Amino acid sequence: MIRMFATLAAGALLGAAPLSAQGATETAGFLWRLGTDTTNVERFTRAPGRLEGVHVTRVPQTTLREWSADVAPDGSVRRFEQTLRRDGIVLSRRAITFRGDSATDVFTRGDSTTTRTIAAPPGTILDLPNSYAFYELALRRGAGRGSLSVHLLAPGARAVESATFTRAAGDSMIIQLEGLPPITARVDRDGRILWANNLGTTVERVAAPDVHALAAAFGSRPLGPLSPRDTVRAVIRGARVAVDYSRPARRGRVVFGGLVPWDRVWRTGANRTTTLITDADLVIGGVTVPAGSYALWTIPAPSAWTLIISRNVGSGLEYAAEHDVARVPLRSETVPQLAERLTIALEPRDGGGVLSFVWEHTRASIAVARK
Repeated sequence: MIRMFATLAAGALLGAAPLSAQGATETAGFLWRLGTDTTNVERFTRAPGRLEGVHVTRVPQTTLREWSADVAPDGSVRRFEQTLRRDGIVLSRRAITFRGDSATDVFTRGDSTTTRTIAAPPGTILDLPNSYAFYELALRRGAGRGSLSVHLLAPGARAVESATFTRAAGDSMIIQLEGLPPITARVDRDGRILWANNLGTTVERVAAPDVHALAAAFGSRPLGPLSPRDTVRAVIRGARVAVDYSRPARRGRVVFGGLVPWDRVWRTGANRTTTLITDADLVIGGVTVPAGSYALWTIPAPSAWTLIISRNVGSGLEYAAEHDVARVPLRSETVPQLAERLTIALEPRDGGGVLSFVWEHTRASIAVARK
């Protein structure tokens, strides 16, 4: 997490130049893919003093976002407006006005309007979901060289967060959002983002797409939750045991050794930490696990897996070894039937039970018993 940072107004990028000096009107877009599925499409137009765009998402429902921003010569945002639509019906409208060190957010849904004032240092930029248009606004101020720290304000957020953009070797750029794993991007010398890997989703710059047409085409084909939450339960010799987890899908990708690297700690699912809850003491792989709640992590490997039982429940992406209760080996095997989604099972068996993890063509399992 980023603790200290400068504002965009400080011009931390080497060679920073006023946005108004960076050329004529330009229209471009981004295509977001998770495996074989297109999840988001964005089109934006950048002109001196103005940035506007239209965006469609299919997650969890197909929603169209139209937005515009008035931009000062130094690249700071003066006013931002956004309208969300689904099936042609307006869901909500939002206007954010930046003045001095604060932002006034006016949100309207139906007949209800709420107004909130948020502390926002000068130079704060917008952080729209699945959008890179404002990231480019920041990068182009510095002609794509050096490093930059900025404040970000997501529409609807109660506080700003921070991000850093750091030039790596060649055309590589590391985008570090507060509290999230880094995004790796390719950026040209003028600060245009050409490609990115955003937490497993690939983002590609494309010629200006017809987003309204795509929104109509996607209207009846939303993707739903990308990794739906599920809970499996079992009674093992009177002990009530449950595992709560999210179920990511393969979506045409190589899972183990690809999406999930070998020999690295994996959160064993998506979103929040996979959690085991038991109301009685258990023995898992020969190790006593007292009644309570535990995060389950794994280390997949080509020959054998390791199960990590941790006290750090709800930690999301953040693994910390000091919270480990135990590390125990899992039995892994290849199974013939393809599992499109990660599936965790608890199966009572022979006075005890088996905890298993199945995805792609791999099954990893371990014995569970009541102490």
